[in-house]
Amino acid sequence: VCIPLILTFQDDQKVKDGYFHQPLLQTCIIFLGEISCVLFIHLITKESSFLNQSLLDAVHPQHSYGNDWVVPRTSSSWFTLWFVLPSACDLVATTLLNLGLIYTTPSIYQMVKGSIVGFSAIFSFLFLSRRFLHREWFAIFSILLGTIVIVWSILNEKSYQGPVLLILAQLLLATQFVLEEYLMDRYCLDPIKSMSIESVFSALLLTGGVVICGFFGQDKLDVIKGLKDLFEESVLWQTSLLLLFMVAAFNFFGLAVSTIVGIPGRSVIDSLR
Repeated sequence: VCIPLILTFQDDQKVKDGYFHQPLLQTCIIFLGEISCVLFIHLITKESSFLNQSLLDAVHPQHSYGNDWVVPRTSSSWFTLWFVLPSACDLVATTLLNLGLIYTTPSIYQMVKGSIVGFSAIFSFLFLSRRFLHREWFAIFSILLGTIVIVWSILNEKSYQGPVLLILAQLLLATQFVLEEYLMDRYCLDPIKSMSIESVFSALLLTGGVVICGFFGQDKLDVIKGLKDLFEESVLWQTSLLLLFMVAAFNFFGLAVSTIVGIPGRSVIDSLR
């Protein structure tokens, strides 16, 4: 719950020439939180005295895959290039979410984010051959129907930009979840390993995006102006540090259950906030 509230708080801060509307810069902060989570997990798995063994096993499990599409481990690392796809989905979706939040409220943002449960379940059914019970299908379509009602009510009152951006982001996140689960199953990877690989590609993609926007970005993509505003206003850099910590904590505890639940379960956990 704290993450969209912090983002909205930053969006409402007055700076030179308007408000602090910097969705790409906020994506960078969120990414730094995710990187911090990965580094912390690698640290505690090497120093097991930091945490009890049950939590270590949860975030860094020993798998015994029995899936038909699993391929044997090889010394080649070329397969890791496939992780550029979920990395790109993650970065674009996060930026769209931050941009959409500018045009809507945190409550609407959270309710629309709940649609990820339905989208990810449908995508996993179509592309991963997952099967669901009748009552589960009923729940899935109930969630999507609720999302339609929310979006329709907003379209009749306010700008369509916010809801459209949020829905597009959910579709990209559902695609990311499906790609991640497929790649983890196929190449026998645990969530920590896959997240580490994604972090490398995300860093490369995000660095490229920031450099391009630094030269050509305008308005909400003017990262140079955004960085100046961020360091000039104490409330902005302080809330950025808080946002970084919240993202790191959320990802850490999310990874602790990623190995025992499927895509819909992961989506439910993500949308509980």
